[in-house]
Amino acid sequence: MNDRLDDLVRQAQTLDPARAAALGDPQLRQRLLQEITTMDTSPQPAAPPARRTWRLVAVTAATLAAAAAAFVLIGLPGQGQSPPAAATSTPASATPAPQGDVFGGSASCVETYSPQALRQRAFAFDGTVLAIGQTDPTKVETSPEVPVTFQVHRWYRGGQGEQVTVAMMPPGAITSAGDAGYGIGSRLLVSGEPRFGGRPLDDPIAWSCGFTRWHTATDAQTWQQTFA
Repeated sequence: MNDRLDDLVRQAQTLDPARAAALGDPQLRQRLLQEITTMDTSPQPAAPPARRTWRLVAVTAATLAAAAAAFVLIGLPGQGQSPPAAATSTPASATPAPQGDVFGGSASCVETYSPQALRQRAFAFDGTVLAIGQTDPTKVETSPEVPVTFQVHRWYRGGQGEQVTVAMMPPGAITSAGDAGYGIGSRLLVSGEPRFGGRPLDDPIAWSCGFTRWHTATDAQTWQQTFA
């Protein structure tokens, strides 16, 4: 017991002002220190129960105080540890995926896009652009479109096979239909008609006015239901 009390006294006496402040109430710290340092540690006859109880309380309070000081000081910035760095995160700044009409504008349309109008198209598919050809210089005045080859993920109507080439306005072409902003790797929902009639893929041309759209899960589901 004497060794333990000596150790507690040493801990209390070596606290610097900054560490002592971490213990809380200054009056309580002073009173507790006085009780510890003035405690009679010489051998004495057995004390009555009340005396033994008080001594136990005093020792317990001192132990708790020392433990509290150690606990608080471990977490105090500037007392042997650096404060944890503030967590930082850089929000993603990805451009939202495009949606709606690939040509991004309005024009004088024969039909306005709707599920009912879409159902009348000769061909329709979900595909990713693999290649974009050049405008035929001999037809540029009457047919400014370019051949665009697609990897087909799903046929909704009018064709079969893994690839198909259809005529479309070239990327970046600004016309009355808008600006075709697609490119290699773009995934689109494409529908249209054969240019001069006939079977669905006889010189097929993709329609604008919303009938050729950026692929989204919502539109793909609409197309699936429309052509079911």
